[in-house]
Amino acid sequence: MSVVEIALQEIGEQEKPVNKTKYGKWYGADGQPWCAMFVSWCFAQIGASKSIAAQNSKGFASCDVGLKWFSKNNKLVPIGQAQSGDIAFFQFDSDAQP
Repeated sequence: MSVVEIALQEIGEQEKPVNKTKYGKWYGADGQPWCAMFVSWCFAQIGASKSIAAQNSKGFASCDVGLKWFSKNNKLVPIGQAQSGDIAFFQFDSDAQP
């Protein structure tokens, strides 16, 4: 099964009030913003946590940390070269510049 297939199976999963999710619980940071933990959880389901271990062996819980780690490790690709299963970071402010 691919990371995309794992993610698609999670459609409909909802957080409980204020960021409570199974992804945060799994990561050990329940109640925190969980977008990066969701990505880490999906990769863990296919045994690929090592390839995204930006913060620890489970992956990353912070998009800022993840983006900087991917940049430092030459794992960023131009948007035109992105493929299914790649992780996308959306930049809404300037605090997470790689």
